[in-house]
Amino acid sequence: MITNALTKRGNPATTSDQWHVVHAKWCGKRANHPPFARKVVSEHPTREIAVDAAKRLAATLDPMRSKRPISERDQVLVRPPQFRSLKFAANRVRRRR
Repeated sequence: MITNALTKRGNPATTSDQWHVVHAKWCGKRANHPPFARKVVSEHPTREIAVDAAKRLAATLDPMRSKRPISERDQVLVRPPQFRSLKFAANRVRRRR
């Protein structure tokens, strides 16, 4: 179940009790406001199913994303149960493993 929550610092966030896919949509540059609005778009019982759903969502977004600079592209994230995703955030930097 998707619920609204607060982070330890009191920032608005969303969370879910299952694996979930988060769409970080570019909102544009505004004064004193992060450029991405995040929303949980689907919930899944396992990580593998969530990754598949995220790949499908990313494929539908690719025609629009490829026309924008990298710093302004919508992002798709897979999060574990009880992970708190900020509702508004800056660009997520991808880590290499």
